[in-house]
Amino acid sequence: MCPPRLEGRLVSLREVHLDDTAQVAEFLSDPRVSRHVSPPPRNIAEIENWIRLARFRRGDGVRVCFAIRLQHTDSLIGIGQIFRSPGHDVPEWGWSLSPCVWGSGVFVEVAGLLLEFARDTLGSPELAARVFAANYRAEQALRKLGSQLVSSAGPVHVWRTATTPPQSLRISAS
Repeated sequence: MCPPRLEGRLVSLREVHLDDTAQVAEFLSDPRVSRHVSPPPRNIAEIENWIRLARFRRGDGVRVCFAIRLQHTDSLIGIGQIFRSPGHDVPEWGWSLSPCVWGSGVFVEVAGLLLEFARDTLGSPELAARVFAANYRAEQALRKLGSQLVSSAGPVHVWRTATTPPQSLRISAS
């Protein structure tokens, strides 16, 4: 399954491509971002390999990875993904956004688009997120989505989010 382009008012999401490598490297190299990515790719070759693997794993139904761009620009400002981890019954999701859009409302729109995709395309009623306990911004964002903290043992907290977003996050154009 080739994932569809997801369109919001502020952003558009499409499958990540090798052409995105330099822009992904740019925002992942920011220490404010990389400290929350486990483990962060360390160089261009690792990012290219990660993109190749993401596209390969999409083919076997394990991972979908999106490049996040501001609408009407070529500016890649993040990545978002939904994936299945061995031994876990609930698909997981993750995202990394450039600090240039933190606090702008972009995350809420990205989350709404990813939740709708998980529900409508993948048929998943919920997603799990593993978040470093020190990543207070991500935990605040998950609370806004109505996510429930299900485990806070250790350095990583586990959250569950229903894929039917609260009314305030519904993105679909009507």
